[in-house]
Amino acid sequence: MDIQKYINELAEKEIVIWCEGDSIKFKAPKGAMTEENKNKLRQYKSEVLDYLKAHNNLVFTSDTKRRYEKFPLTDIQNSYVMGRNHLYDLGGIGCHGYIEIEVNRLLDPGQLEVAWNKVIQKHDMLRAIVSASGYQIVQEAVPSVEIIVLDGRDKDISADKEELRTELSTKQYQLGTWPMCDLALSIEKDKSIIYFSLDMLISDFASMNVMLNDLEKFYENPHEIIIPTTSYRDIVLYQEKRKTFNSKSRQEAEVYWNKKISMMGDAPNLPVIGKEDNQEVSFLQKKVFLNDKQWNAFVELAKSYNITPSAFVMAALAEVIAVWSGDKKFCINTTLLNRPEVAEDIYKVVGDFTDVNITAIDIEYSETFLERVKKLQMDLWSDLEHKDVSGVEIIRRLTKERKKNVIMPVVFTSTLGVSSKDDTTVKNKIVYKLSQTPQVYIDCQAAEENGGATINWDVRNGVFEDYIIEEMFGSFALLLQSIADKNSEVLKEKYPVSLMKETLEIRGDVNNTFKNIMPAMLEDGFLKSFNLYPDKTALITDEGEYTYRSLGGYVNAVLRILGEAGTQDGDKIGIDTKKHVWQVAAVLAALISGATYVPIDVQQPDKRKEKIIKSADIKLLFAEAGNEDLEQYCNVVDIHSLKPEPTESLPINKIDYDRPAYIIFTSGTTGEPKGVIMTHRATSNTIADVNETYAVGERDVFLGLSNLSFDLSVYDLFGCFSAGGTLVLPSTDKIRDPKYLSELIIRHRVSVINAVPALHQMIVSYLESANVSVDYQVRLLLLSGDWIPVTLPQRIYDLFDDCRVISLGGATEAAIWSISYDIPKKAVFTKSIPYGYPMSNQTFYVLNNEMQPCPNGVDGSLYIGGIGLSSGYLKDEQLNREKYPALPWSGERIYRTGDKGCYLPDGIIIFKGREDGDNQVKIHGHRVELAEISSVLNEHPLIERAVALALGENPEDLHIDAAISPVRKKTMASPALDDKEEYLLKSIKQYYEEQMDQDLLEKWIKKSEEVVSADIYNTFRKRGIFLDKSKAFSFEQIVEMMSIPEKLHKLTKRWLQVLVNEGIITCEANAYKASEISTDLGSEKLWKEFYEIEDDFQYSKKFVDYLKESSDLLPELIQGKEDPLNILFPKGDTDPALAAYHDNKVNGMLNNIATKEIRYLCEKKNKKSPEKPFRILEVGAGVGGTSLDVIPELEGCNVEYYFTDLSIFFLNKAQENFGKYNWVKYGIFNINEDFVSQGYEAFSFDVILCANVLHNSRNINSVMKNLKGLLSEDASIIILEETRTSYLLLTSMEFKDGLTGFTDERSEHDQTFFTRKQWEDIFKRHDGQLLYEFPDKGSKLDLAGQTIYVVRFAGEYEQLEKEAVRGYLESTVSPYMVPNQILILPDMPLSANRKVDTRKIKEYFKNWDHKENIKKKDELPQTDLEQRIAEIWCKELGLTSVGRNDDFYLVGGDSLLIAQIIGKMMENISEASGWEWSNLLTEMMKAPTIKQIAESLVNHQNDKGNLEDPSLMILKNSSLNNEDSVAKVFFHAGAGTLTPYTDLLSRIKEDSKDSESIIGFVFGNDAEYISMETSQTFRLLGRKYGEILEKMGYRNYILVGHCVGGLIALETAQYLRNKEISVSDVTLISTGIPKQKENTILADASDEIYRNALHSSLDNELLLERIFARVIGADAYKAGYQVSDERLQQYIEYISRCGSGEITVKALCETGGEYEDVAEEFRRLASYTISERLNALYRTIERPNGELMEHQLKMLNVLFRIFSQNFRCVSSYIPELYYGNIRIFCCEILGSHFYPGFFEEDLETWKPYIKGNLKYNTIAGQHFDCIIGDNLEKNISKILDFNY
Repeated sequence: MDIQKYINELAEKEIVIWCEGDSIKFKAPKGAMTEENKNKLRQYKSEVLDYLKAHNNLVFTSDTKRRYEKFPLTDIQNSYVMGRNHLYDLGGIGCHGYIEIEVNRLLDPGQLEVAWNKVIQKHDMLRAIVSASGYQIVQEAVPSVEIIVLDGRDKDISADKEELRTELSTKQYQLGTWPMCDLALSIEKDKSIIYFSLDMLISDFASMNVMLNDLEKFYENPHEIIIPTTSYRDIVLYQEKRKTFNSKSRQEAEVYWNKKISMMGDAPNLPVIGKEDNQEVSFLQKKVFLNDKQWNAFVELAKSYNITPSAFVMAALAEVIAVWSGDKKFCINTTLLNRPEVAEDIYKVVGDFTDVNITAIDIEYSETFLERVKKLQMDLWSDLEHKDVSGVEIIRRLTKERKKNVIMPVVFTSTLGVSSKDDTTVKNKIVYKLSQTPQVYIDCQAAEENGGATINWDVRNGVFEDYIIEEMFGSFALLLQSIADKNSEVLKEKYPVSLMKETLEIRGDVNNTFKNIMPAMLEDGFLKSFNLYPDKTALITDEGEYTYRSLGGYVNAVLRILGEAGTQDGDKIGIDTKKHVWQVAAVLAALISGATYVPIDVQQPDKRKEKIIKSADIKLLFAEAGNEDLEQYCNVVDIHSLKPEPTESLPINKIDYDRPAYIIFTSGTTGEPKGVIMTHRATSNTIADVNETYAVGERDVFLGLSNLSFDLSVYDLFGCFSAGGTLVLPSTDKIRDPKYLSELIIRHRVSVINAVPALHQMIVSYLESANVSVDYQVRLLLLSGDWIPVTLPQRIYDLFDDCRVISLGGATEAAIWSISYDIPKKAVFTKSIPYGYPMSNQTFYVLNNEMQPCPNGVDGSLYIGGIGLSSGYLKDEQLNREKYPALPWSGERIYRTGDKGCYLPDGIIIFKGREDGDNQVKIHGHRVELAEISSVLNEHPLIERAVALALGENPEDLHIDAAISPVRKKTMASPALDDKEEYLLKSIKQYYEEQMDQDLLEKWIKKSEEVVSADIYNTFRKRGIFLDKSKAFSFEQIVEMMSIPEKLHKLTKRWLQVLVNEGIITCEANAYKASEISTDLGSEKLWKEFYEIEDDFQYSKKFVDYLKESSDLLPELIQGKEDPLNILFPKGDTDPALAAYHDNKVNGMLNNIATKEIRYLCEKKNKKSPEKPFRILEVGAGVGGTSLDVIPELEGCNVEYYFTDLSIFFLNKAQENFGKYNWVKYGIFNINEDFVSQGYEAFSFDVILCANVLHNSRNINSVMKNLKGLLSEDASIIILEETRTSYLLLTSMEFKDGLTGFTDERSEHDQTFFTRKQWEDIFKRHDGQLLYEFPDKGSKLDLAGQTIYVVRFAGEYEQLEKEAVRGYLESTVSPYMVPNQILILPDMPLSANRKVDTRKIKEYFKNWDHKENIKKKDELPQTDLEQRIAEIWCKELGLTSVGRNDDFYLVGGDSLLIAQIIGKMMENISEASGWEWSNLLTEMMKAPTIKQIAESLVNHQNDKGNLEDPSLMILKNSSLNNEDSVAKVFFHAGAGTLTPYTDLLSRIKEDSKDSESIIGFVFGNDAEYISMETSQTFRLLGRKYGEILEKMGYRNYILVGHCVGGLIALETAQYLRNKEISVSDVTLISTGIPKQKENTILADASDEIYRNALHSSLDNELLLERIFARVIGADAYKAGYQVSDERLQQYIEYISRCGSGEITVKALCETGGEYEDVAEEFRRLASYTISERLNALYRTIERPNGELMEHQLKMLNVLFRIFSQNFRCVSSYIPELYYGNIRIFCCEILGSHFYPGFFEEDLETWKPYIKGNLKYNTIAGQHFDCIIGDNLEKNISKILDFNY
């Protein structure tokens, strides 16, 4: 007999049967179980019994009566419903299926509609409504459905079909509505297409076949009777029941998955875009079709290896996913059909029977592809044998165990072998199909259709870049086709996945970087330039400017030293110097001598230098000074003891391109620096490539920012000298000063800047805020060594118009750079700037862990190949083997950089940071091995364990922090009270024992217990409990009758126990009932008696009132309806709480004891260590019950008091109470969380005060261990606690939340408070010495239940001072390796495998946030100015808050960030606007706190008038106050100095009165001077000098200027007169301005030509040089300027009349014509660089002491820049009308200064601009000699005739 069928028949009659042992039990409606039924059951008892036992009494029954009632959703249905929510990852869409089937005949629409309605009528789920509330219901009847019909027999319906597809293929059905599917039809001539759309909540993919087959059947047989299938509802309910049974198969599945789950991977880490836009969710489809022949071959091949086709397809999917994810272990969500075989028609039922198997993929590349396929199939079979634990359950477990939301978004679904050849979807053509599934981004589906097989991916749009899917699916299709082609080779391969052919071709092209670059020795470039450009400036330092010839003299001196030391080829020469000429000379000399130079960072400590010297076998070290410590390892030469030895020639060493040129030491993992050996061949290739690519030449000026020990310096030196360029070396000490660097750029017309991004950013930030107007010469910016902020390139372009910004990358091990990217203007980057393409003769590879090429968009390890590779690491063959492997397919030697990156489709590489697990980081361009820092720390004798970490949200924020734990002491002394302390505590104890009326206390306590017992008893009775003394109640009944919430069950049990203890009720067999008692339990009477005792005892009337109010509300409190805090803090009033914790007799005693003890300990510590504050931490301070007494008592001590609690409410109250004590700090502290994560330092407190708080510990052992970690040596914990069951608290305080869930010994006894015995055990467990307790156990005072303990702890650890550790590091490692923060931990957190848990430590640092949660009230920014500064600091340093006394460097700042912050302050803080950048920088470095810098800004504002300006010179002071004096002011001439006035000033001084001051103005800061907008130079100077004079406050001013000094004097006069300041005289001496056009040689030319000629004539270096020569007394003719002044003037007039009139260098060189000889001469001059021409001029200056020194050359160049600025301004200067007194002196000999054709100083030229009192005179001489020598004698009387 079919037992299942028989059970179903009984169920139809509502008869339910089950077994108990060997008996069969039943339950049935009255009369249903007839004798006939009973007899049949007896007849088949044995079979029925066996069946029930085998199924654990779980039998499937059909329940037709409830067919149309609600039933729950399955797990999968629930996940689909949840997935519709946008809040879920990859959610926002319903699960939807769509298919189009083509039928080769015309279908009748009406007949199809009838058939479709019959299908709906047959299958319950087609009539179902699915609710969002987790249930579904089948409607018994539904309206007839109309199908959509498109008739194309007489018209084109292509557009309509497309529209229909678009609508139905993505349709989203709303929950709670019907229908959830659609059918449509299109008919055209001889074919029809059925369009079928449905929500997969109501059907799985197999059910679609069932529906479509039924549709065909009802279409062909319209009169076919509808026979309903088994109810889907019954099957779902059966499966739900089945889950609850712990069958043998379920148990085996649990064991199987429990073992497997820990080894399973996560979802594959595919290269997703990130967060896609969840508002518009759609899918696209990629598919490959294997035709009949291909598919049969595929199946045949699979069969030959006993592998299913599905397993082969899934294996191909897994291989491709592995390559694109870079994961070998991951999971794929495999779709299964889980139809329980409980009914004959189970495979005809429509519904969602979907289940999933979480298939664990583990790719082992040592195996062949075929071996991996077989393994996958075996795993799948094994999983299916244990499917009693569903895939949904596995995902839930993974989510729980891995503490993250786990989804498996790659799905594999196969119907291969499932479909029948008679299925509608098999025998007809599938035109199109698409699925959409929530929380899925790739759904791979394999199905037999259209005579073959289609394998498609339905891919969620917006998750992947288009090319990722194109290429991933392309490789997947290639692999499938290889299998279909019976390619047995692919099965033998270990790496069967091939990248697309186009991808491989692009990679090949990108790495085809051959360029014919001749190898060179690095020194060759300098030697060539030394010979070619001997008089060109090679080097500029703060000390001077050096030509190639003069630099050769320095090199020659070093060569002599090397020769004397017997230097041989390959010897190592150390260079340990700052940036200056000798550093450069030492490098060049080392190379010329055949040696290898080893740069050493001068800032490194000697210990690290010693390691480098030993490792490199350095023979001779050039240093800043002698060093005895290092002299024991090598010969040390004081570089400054040398003197240059001029020479006309330098030796050339023999050529050996593969000889090491330099060895750069980088950070090493073992704590030892590692040396990278670079050859001449490798390095010269990079240098030549860059110079050629970016047209670097002899006119380029480099800014050498990088340290010599940083390989960017290699290009600065040799890139510059090989091109014949000029290298500007900043002072080492000013390398972080952006103002200084910016001035170098401006001053020396720097064209090439090569530096790490942070330095570029610092300079850009300064220039943006400095508001300078300069024609920058910067044309090439090379950024490398670190991440480039994505906005930085455009900021650079905005500053430097005509420049190129290049990103470069590579490694020290590969000749500076190996990859580059020319960053376009206006380009927008979101995450990072592309790394770029390989450079010439170098290659780049992105490889996975198997050394195979990564696909485009997939991260892999970056490898470098080619000519630039280093020779390897010095003396480390093992590391060389690890880091320099061979490329598997070519054998090419490559270098593993440790960086990550990926390819884009065009072959460009994107940099992605460091590899996971790699401990090397970049800090401002410096490579740092974190392991080296950890290793050095671990060598410290007091450090047990250390770990260094790199932290920072963004690459530019990256910094180093370190965590250390100290060594434990070998022995510990037992702490004890000292005599004085012991006497103090005993005295207090004795006083209270005697003072307190103990009998009255006992009476008060006893009555309080009676009151509470009565209140509790009466509260129960009010709810009908204990009214009937004969009736017993279980605990469950009591809480149900009382409606007591679960959180108060523990308290309820304690209430019941009190009543049992008092004999009021009894408890037997866990049932409670009232006892026979005669005691009067009237609460009102007892309360009256209690109040009477209180009047006598006076414990605290307010406290008793609080207890009474709680008593009145007991029913509401125990039901959770009343918040107990409303009673304790009514409307925020703290008085009731203070009555409980402070204003009562018992707490008064205990608080006083705590106060006296803390005061004593504080004074003792202050006496011993007066410089250190005594630090107190009070935890759970609450209303301040104890601190109200303690804090005032500590006034006058050196103390820091940390008042902490969990509630901001209490902290705010405390600040009101203790605001006047600025040594009190306030913060959040949770005793149940470890202190480090809350921002508190280990071993930092002398006392921890715990007043009535430790009972809130979840686990007292964890809390005590936590608090112990905070204690310093011999520190104390003072504890005030309830130590006996207090009845009073049972009806008051114990209602507070948080007094449940204990995991310590209290959990066994339903305790809230610890007993005294338990406290003693706790102290002993934690090695605490109990030194004092009060009251004594035998005392009646103990009845109060309150105890105070003083527990002292001997320090377990050796004392470790952070600053000492920092000092140790500073003496051992490079400065950039010293951590920002050092965190001391008692013990290092460990992971499950006992390794240091770095993730936890990173969380500590993140949460620690420099103790931001603890601030004194006065530590927060106080003034508006401080708050504005704090806002800037927080934003730039990434902080949420900062204290006014926090040190900038200790809250995350560094020398680069300080520059950034100064820029922001100058931009946004008005008080900072008047500061010089460098002055503010210096000030902030001296005063690095908000409070100090704010004070400096305020003081600066108050003292502005006292600031000295570098341009101001006081030549003579008046004998009177300024306000009573006259000032004669002289303004610098064209070159910016007062030199032209030397003779005149001596006469002025002689002539001046005592009441007159003599003042001069010089150019001051040359970079600032030439930064002014050229055309506005004189007006800006007039305002600047006018402001200075205004502040000086003289009664009257007389202003004098020669040449352009006259124009500046005039502008200054305008400013002063506008301020109504007296200017009695302006004297202009030989001051020329542009003539009116009609008075020039171009009177008949157009205005445009005139303007062009006028402006360009003085904006032309070749012409300005000639004029400047006269200013400095140089002989232009001797210097090579052969054209006479007269001939030149004629040529200028000739050019002016040609073309546009512009007199440019190009015009001078090319116009020629009848002046071809002049043009030829200018072409010759222009072929030299400006430095060569100027140096030639300077050499003609007659010097009594021989040649000009380097610093003199530098000053002459400064003067030329000032001169050029001034004369360019003259060309466009038009004076404003002047209405004051003015004297104009015109030279008798005109036209000698500059072009008389355009400029003049005579009356005719000046008269139009003077409207005031003008005195005009001619004076003897010409422009350059009118105020010197004999001419001065002739002119002096006129000049001295000033207007007063």
